[in-house]
Amino acid sequence: MSTLPSSDAVVELREVGVTYPSGHRALVGVNLSLHRGEFVFLVGPSGAGKSTLVSLLVRDVSPSSGEVHVAGHAVHTLPASKVHLLRRRVGVVFQNFRLLPRRTVWENTAFALEVTGAAREEIDAAVERALRVVGLAELGGRYPAELSGGEQQRAAIARAIVGDPELLIADEPTGNLDPLISWEIMELLIQINRTGVTVIVATHDSNIVTTLRRRVVGLDGGRVIRDEEHATYHRVG
Repeated sequence: MSTLPSSDAVVELREVGVTYPSGHRALVGVNLSLHRGEFVFLVGPSGAGKSTLVSLLVRDVSPSSGEVHVAGHAVHTLPASKVHLLRRRVGVVFQNFRLLPRRTVWENTAFALEVTGAAREEIDAAVERALRVVGLAELGGRYPAELSGGEQQRAAIARAIVGDPELLIADEPTGNLDPLISWEIMELLIQINRTGVTVIVATHDSNIVTTLRRRVVGLDGGRVIRDEEHATYHRVG
């Protein structure tokens, strides 16, 4: 029987497994709780299960077993017709930005709300606010090709936060950026986290993780092998 997550849990996974049709077990017996306002790094080698876990949280992948609760939704029982309600509460940022090339920064940001049927006045106000947060208020009329890599990632973050999500997932958000710009993006994610948004960052960047000393959840072979507060990228001792 499915039970409700704890009151302040934005993410709660209970004995979650994901097995692909090929037979590959991408996640095995994962238990994880992320609470409102936390900032968490998700680390592990390639093939550890990080991407599957991220996909699980937005129901791009369904669990083979266990329970997945995200932003008030029981994802493991959520019908396809209701997935859009989950995705209104979760913002996602990708390594390769995924901006629509023929839409301006403003239009890319607005698109996330337009597909939900929001009123024009609400969309305009939310886009203006999101672009101001990410420092692109003056660049709303530009197209992605006219932006630097860092600006494109800021535009992607604006699109992710325009709907005021409870959870922001950043999947290798600095993977295509140089070190200085990477730190600017991380500072922006920390700023957003300070407003009460729960943030998950999946990353291979050991320098960022070790310097910031936040909660670190480590995956390997589809299993959670460590979950430590104020931790470095590599387990100490």
